[in-house]
Amino acid sequence: MKKIICALTLILISVTNLAAQDFSKKKEEPLKISAPLDSLIEGETLEYSVEWLGIPIGIIVLKVEGKENINGHLCYHLSAKAKPNKFFSKFYDMEYNIHSYLDCKRLTTRRFEKIRRIKDALVYVEAQLYPEKKEAKYTYYSPSGPVETIEFPSLKKKVISDLSETIAIPGEMQDLLSSLYYFRLLKVDLNQEHTMQITYERKNWILSIKVEKLFRKDIYRKGNFALMQVSPDSDLNSQVLGKRKIYVAFTTDSRRIPVEFRLHSNAGFIRGTIKNLSK
Repeated sequence: MKKIICALTLILISVTNLAAQDFSKKKEEPLKISAPLDSLIEGETLEYSVEWLGIPIGIIVLKVEGKENINGHLCYHLSAKAKPNKFFSKFYDMEYNIHSYLDCKRLTTRRFEKIRRIKDALVYVEAQLYPEKKEAKYTYYSPSGPVETIEFPSLKKKVISDLSETIAIPGEMQDLLSSLYYFRLLKVDLNQEHTMQITYERKNWILSIKVEKLFRKDIYRKGNFALMQVSPDSDLNSQVLGKRKIYVAFTTDSRRIPVEFRLHSNAGFIRGTIKNLSK
């Protein structure tokens, strides 16, 4: 009996030590940021549920539509669509449809299109960028068409000459949508700062991006992921958000998938969480 008890004790001690060592190793294993992919994944679709003050208000869908030729340059065709749910649309009926064309080689925006619908009012802006000439041509339109859809081909457009103009740009630029994908292709590290030039509303802005921290988080029904928190900093934040900060959490693997964003707008706290993430 003593031999059996002794053997069991040794086994328990061995198993306990092994478990402790494994656990300790996992705890001590530092999080790291993997090198990015060499290119964007065509067809990648990311859908987010958006909450305002904890109340579901709509969805945002980001997609790499494919590649298209823009003014002789092969570009990634990126799209973003934001739409409120039926409940929120009763109080604030706003919808966005955005398209960006990012040069596959130089990773600079070649074209940007945005249409915004607020109830029955539509606003459409197009920016053609020519970094070689250091200029961007903004054209504003007063579109008309079925309010049920804000797809570009279905709309009739009339130029608003008072707003349309050509501006000088410093060279290679990003728009608000392409900047997200541009960051995903950058080599970054903790506390390393990156800057990029942004064009928005006929003005040029400098955007500073810094990885503030690495952490792990459980994503509801998706699993546990290693993430990095990024906070873009620019005067543009004040222009768009009213002096509020925005935080974005990206996976630390080579895909750099944005899984969550948080911002404090003039209307209150808004959070978006990814719905279709796989490990």
